[in-house]
Amino acid sequence: MKRTTYSYKQQGSNNGDMVKVLATVVQIIRDFAIQFPDIKLIFFGSSQERTNLYGRILTTYYSDFSREFTVTALIKIGLIYQEIIFTPHSAHIYYAFFIKRII
Repeated sequence: MKRTTYSYKQQGSNNGDMVKVLATVVQIIRDFAIQFPDIKLIFFGSSQERTNLYGRILTTYYSDFSREFTVTALIKIGLIYQEIIFTPHSAHIYYAFFIKRII
């Protein structure tokens, strides 16, 4: 399987380690998903701004990431939360993201 190197300009981090953190998180997700292929991971930010940042990162790397993982997202329609397929460049406000390894 081809390994993709992930990089993203520093955004929202005061200590300049966004690239290292992102690369580490992607590797952890890969390792975990290989060990537990039936598990669906959920992640979201500590604030809506941080969750939006994660959405921008997913959008940037979606074409590579979606080869290994199904990506869905949590949106709110009225008073109801609903899981939908993640679509890059969508106008939706995403509240969380779900990642599941494609088997």
